[in-house]
Amino acid sequence: MKVLYLMVFNHRLFGEQEFNFSGQYHFEFKTEKSENNENKCLECRLNHEYPSKLYNSDNVELISYIIGDNGDGKTTLLELLMEILPYEGGISAGNGKNYLKYICVLKEERNSNIYIYSTLDKIEIKASKDIAIKNCRDNIIRRMRCNDRGFFACHEMEDTAVIFHSNVFDRNRYNDQKVFSGVEDISFNGLLYKDFDYRTTNQEKGTEVQLRIFLDSEMIRQITFISEFSGSDLQEWIPFSLPQRLYIYFKEEHDVLDSIYQYDKSEVDIENENIIYEYDRDIELNIKDIKQLRKVLAHICRDIIKRYDKLYKKSSKEFQYRLYKGILMSYIRFMFPDSVGEGTTRKFQRLITSLRNFMREFYFDSNVEFIEKLMEIADIRTDKLKNAVVKINDFARNMGKYGIKSQNFKFFFLTKSNHKAIIDFYRLFQATAFGAEYLTFRWEGLSSGEYNLLNMYSRIYSLRDKVRDKESIILLLDEADLSYHPKWQQKFMKSLVSFLNGFYKRQHIQIIVATHSPIMLSDALKGNVVFLNSQAGKDLENTFGANIYDLYRDGMFLDKDDMGIIGAYALDKMRYAMDKLNDWEKGQSLDDLEEIKRLIACIGEPIIKRIMQNRLEVIEQDMEGNDTNHTKISALIETLNELQPEQLAEVMERVQRK
Repeated sequence: MKVLYLMVFNHRLFGEQEFNFSGQYHFEFKTEKSENNENKCLECRLNHEYPSKLYNSDNVELISYIIGDNGDGKTTLLELLMEILPYEGGISAGNGKNYLKYICVLKEERNSNIYIYSTLDKIEIKASKDIAIKNCRDNIIRRMRCNDRGFFACHEMEDTAVIFHSNVFDRNRYNDQKVFSGVEDISFNGLLYKDFDYRTTNQEKGTEVQLRIFLDSEMIRQITFISEFSGSDLQEWIPFSLPQRLYIYFKEEHDVLDSIYQYDKSEVDIENENIIYEYDRDIELNIKDIKQLRKVLAHICRDIIKRYDKLYKKSSKEFQYRLYKGILMSYIRFMFPDSVGEGTTRKFQRLITSLRNFMREFYFDSNVEFIEKLMEIADIRTDKLKNAVVKINDFARNMGKYGIKSQNFKFFFLTKSNHKAIIDFYRLFQATAFGAEYLTFRWEGLSSGEYNLLNMYSRIYSLRDKVRDKESIILLLDEADLSYHPKWQQKFMKSLVSFLNGFYKRQHIQIIVATHSPIMLSDALKGNVVFLNSQAGKDLENTFGANIYDLYRDGMFLDKDDMGIIGAYALDKMRYAMDKLNDWEKGQSLDDLEEIKRLIACIGEPIIKRIMQNRLEVIEQDMEGNDTNHTKISALIETLNELQPEQLAEVMERVQRK
């Protein structure tokens, strides 16, 4: 299914507003009043001049654009589509009175049938004979049925996947914790919630952990995408070389343990203090002061790490030694509560006693045994975690076998060597880092724009199994041009269509993209563009292949100024200089003439620059007493001012040819 039209009544930013997503059809809602009643009518017409094969590249059949100024409701419209379209979603019927009033028109790909859904009591349909409306009886559409959850839902959407992508963090949505039922939400906000459900332990909570798990899952999606694909096709989709190395960085000890040592920094610097606790004899702990207990515990943790260094630094491979030291610091960090409350003192006393015994019996044959004993003390007893510790040791001992390389004391995976091993290692790291992250992973040399583009493709690719059996896909993209260079914006839609044709060959696909980019708008038929501002686009004959200058002025809500599209700061300075030149009178000295001359030399717009230079030359010649040239130039300027725009354009053409 594809969405062709939406009419909404009084929803947030929209009063009574309709949106046509395809120029192939035109829908218009009208209210016809008579003496006794009010008839609601939807007129449907087919545009026979529409180039229906323009977007029909394999399986991408329709591309629609939403254009609006900041605050006009681009994201609001996309969210409304995410509520209305999914079969498992829908608008709540509430108490049967205060539900959202809307009309939605869908098209079935196989036979071009049209379905009209509405929450109005009934609407009359006036359609031309060449439009087949499937659910229309006696030219009337009645109120749609609710699903089992009491929501108005489009039942014909059951075999259509709705996918939403955005790289923008939406604070309002985050605060509201808004989730769209039935949507494959691969936006920043959507994945922030969805990825949080993928957890290896239940030891952690909080926003920081939520963000970390999202970043971990994002990395796994990227690894999968980069590792599984190569060849000429990638050059059509991605305008840069995909990274070949995934670097592994170990965090420094103080980065992980600093929060432990912050018990009272002004009183003592634990790293430099020479106190060595005696672990070979029991000392009664009668300390009631939580600060003192924390200080004792911090000292013991420091000594555990020093003992680990002494035992294993020389006997282990560098990667193995550093990996297990990271796990060790993660578990030590886990033992310290972030806040102090009732029962913390007793917890610290028990922990200190256990760790003292641990230090007295400090005789372990391997890193694994060392960590497992510490897990018991930290009360981490899940078999899953113990298995993770054992498995990650296999990576550490046989790093070459799993494609982990080292160069100049840096460790990295080669992405083409064994991507399954990379993902397995990453998930083992996730399982063992719930106390603190002891590793970071980075691709070699990705810019923010490259990273965002890689995100989009890897996220869409990650859904391939979920939507494999769907007949259709509606892909919603918000702020699609964000962070991309104009050259990338120019190729964005062509590359995306090629990508979707390559990976989703069975499905019929519609793309709806919200953008600020006139470059991307030049790929769109005007009939497929939703202008949220009634003034925008009305002076454009068409958008497809249009001049970027016209799209900026007439499609992107910029002020139509005589000087064209120029930054407001530069425009203000140019106006000031022009006013100075125009106000000059014969015999008058111009103190800042040289400064204005330097400013004119910097202007990049050639026509404006030449006009100002001509005016400046007239003034300079007049100051030198050359009245003849002054008169000639003045007469020439007056003549040019009298020309019609097309005549002036012809003059400028001739000047440029000379």
